[in-house]
Order: sequence, then structure tokens, then C-alpha cells
Amino acid sequence: MSSSLSKRYTQVFLKIYYIIEAILLVAIMLSTLFAIGNEFHHVFTARAVLLTDILLMFIYLEVLSMVQQFVSYGKIPVRYPIYIAIMAIARYITLGMKELDGIFVVWLSLAALILAMATLVIRFGHHYWPYKPTRSGFAAFFESKLNNNNEEKTSESPLRQSSRDTHQSQTHQKNAHQGDYPPDNAALQGNTPQSAAQQESGKEK
Repeated sequence: MSSSLSKRYTQVFLKIYYIIEAILLVAIMLSTLFAIGNEFHHVFTARAVLLTDILLMFIYLEVLSMVQQFVSYGKIPVRYPIYIAIMAIARYITLGMKELDGIFVVWLSLAALILAMATLVIRFGHHYWPYKPTRSGFAAFFESKLNNNNEEKTSESPLRQSSRDTHQSQTHQKNAHQGDYPPDNAALQGNTPQSAAQQESGKEK
């Protein structure tokens, strides 16, 4: 279904949307890096690295991977949030192992197992029914801009080559008319043996 807006207004709206999208992605990345810095500061202050700290680092790493995927393709695979949820459940169980009820721990473990099975089903479906990776959002916008610039460069190069060839041919013709190959000065002055013989025969006559 085509948009009711004109092409001009649609392009303006999409550019504004892409700018907002890029700003939000930069904000998410900076916030994640700030959280990673705070976690490292906590580790250095406590002078101890716990399993919960490592799991939290992996959660931050998955968030950065989601940002990278969104920047590259304009969308996020479903399995990335599932990975984050599994690690969050594992960290929660590890952090409150002594305080949590046994049945609650079982339920949390069952939830992590269901998420892992969901990831397995997604990977299984992607293997047997693969889909062609496409770009959307501002990733597709930047890719189209890059392709347009490359097309302009490739279209300009033959024109520049033809103009260069034309200029070289004109220069060659101009030099040929101006006489880049000068005649023999001796022939012009009449000092050749043939001209001297003709002069002597004329004098005898």
C-alpha cells in the first residue's frame, strides 16, 4: 500500500526518523559503556571478581551486540534478547542462591530451559528455512546513499576518460599543425649537394 503523503514529505519524515533512531542507538551504547565502567570500578574497589559480575558483563556485551546488529541491518534477531534473558536468570539464581526458595529456583531453571529450547527451535528453523538477510531502517538508508555515490563515481569515470582522450588527441593535432617535427635547415638554406650541383650547372651555362 502506497503512502498518502507525497514523496518529498515521506523522505523528510524518514530522514527525521533515521536521525532519531541513530541518536537513540548512540544513547543506548553510551549508557551501556557507562554501566560497564561502573561495574569495572566496583570490581576494582572490591578487589574481587564474582561470577555475578562476569555474567553482568556478558549481559552488557549482548546489549552492545544488539546495537551493532541494529546499526548493520536495521533490525535485531530474536535470539539476542533471549540470550540476555537466560543470562539474567542465571545471574539472579547465582546472586540469590541462599535466599531463594528451592521451588522458585526450579521454576527459574525451567524458564531458562524453555528459553534455551526456543533458541534451538529458532536456529533449527533458520537452518532449514533460511531467509535472505536484508537491511531496513537507517542501515538501508545509508547503504542506498553509498550505492548512489558509487554509481555516480562509476558513471563519471568513463566521461573523464573520454574527455581526457579527446584533449590528448586535440593536443596531438595542434602540435602536428604547428610542426613539432621541424624541417631540415640545410634543405631550407639550399646547402644540399643536389642544390649545389644545380647552381654550378647554371653558372656554366
